[in-house]
Amino acid sequence: MTSLTGEDESRSQEEFISLYDLLEWAKNSYSDDLVATTYDLISILDENSLSADVYKYFDGIKPRTVKAEKTLRAYLLDINDKYGYDMLPF
Repeated sequence: MTSLTGEDESRSQEEFISLYDLLEWAKNSYSDDLVATTYDLISILDENSLSADVYKYFDGIKPRTVKAEKTLRAYLLDINDKYGYDMLPF
């Protein structure tokens, strides 16, 4: 697992978008259909042979950003299987 701390931490928070915010933006721009939106994002990733990592932010005694074990594509597929946001890590 990769972890960012210190100076990288403050910079890193500005560089990330939550998965929920990404999906809401794409859904509102596309069709208001969550499943269709996730499939469209998966299609874009596949067409361009892209892989996107997902990171989790932990607040508290030691605030940190940690790379999740799943990729963006895997989370999108999980959302499709469950038809919703309940399984998101944030």
